[in-house]
Amino acid sequence: MPANTLTEKSSVVASLDADAYGTGTANGAAVAISNFRKTEVIVNYGTLGSTSTLVVKIQSSTDGTAFADLLGDDGVTVVAFPGVIPGTDDDTIIRGLIYNTELPLDTSHLRAVATVGVLGVDLSVLMRLGEPYDAPVVADAVAGNLGGNAFSAIHGVGAR
Repeated sequence: MPANTLTEKSSVVASLDADAYGTGTANGAAVAISNFRKTEVIVNYGTLGSTSTLVVKIQSSTDGTAFADLLGDDGVTVVAFPGVIPGTDDDTIIRGLIYNTELPLDTSHLRAVATVGVLGVDLSVLMRLGEPYDAPVVADAVAGNLGGNAFSAIHGVGAR
C-alpha cells in the first residue's frame, strides 16, 4: 500500500534538543538514516551577540557510536551552516539536504555538532528523514539523551 500522508513518508528527529547552548561544542544524538533516502537538516537558532559565532557540521557513523566529519567529494569537511552573521540573525531557520544514497553504503547514522564561540545561543537541530525504503513509516519510539534532555524519535522500517 503506498504512503499517502506526510507522516507516512517522513519522520522528524531531534539531533540537538532545543536549549540554550553555551560557549563550546555540543555533540548531537545519533539519528538512524538507513531506512531513508534523504535527510533534511534544519537548524533553528535565536539571536547571536555581536561577537558570537556558530558553526554546525554533520558527522556520519557506521555504528551510531563512533563519528567522523562528513566529507565532501573534495575531502573537505561538510560544514552545514558556517555563514551565521553575529548580531543580525534573529530566530532564524536554515535548511540543508543530504542525499543518503550518495553516502558510503555502510553509513547508518548522522549527527549534528554545534560549535558556539564567545557567547551562548538558543539552538536546535532537527533531521527530517524522507523517502523511506519501506512506507509507511511506523511509530517505533526510540529514546535518546543529550545533556539530560530526553527526546523521542520515530523511525521507519526496512533497509537501504
